Amino acid sequence: MEPPCDACTAICCKFRGYDYSVILEPEEADAFPEAVRSLAENAMVIPSREGKCIFLDPNDKCSIYERRPIRCQQFNCTVGYRCKPDGRHSFLLEDYPKLVELIELRLKS
Repeated sequence: MEPPCDACTAICCKFRGYDYSVILEPEEADAFPEAVRSLAENAMVIPSREGKCIFLDPNDKCSIYERRPIRCQQFNCTVGYRCKPDGRHSFLLEDYPKLVELIELRLKS
């Protein structure tokens, strides 16, 4: 299923408690001069600022969408929908019921 990115407010690009937005693949780190090394992850990362990706514009849209990191391209929040054996959602969806609503609207259409 396609994720409801068009109706979302970039929930996947906002983080509580992390100092980075996404871990970069080793081969793409040079493409992002903004990248910094995360000692905790032992990898190059895109830093976050005030709890959100530095590449989010004021409208919560990705300002580098066409060249966004590989992990951003691969991420799909719908994979976490009722993904657990007991029918519960992933931690991201459990934390953001509005996102579950968006997915369920997409399922109905």
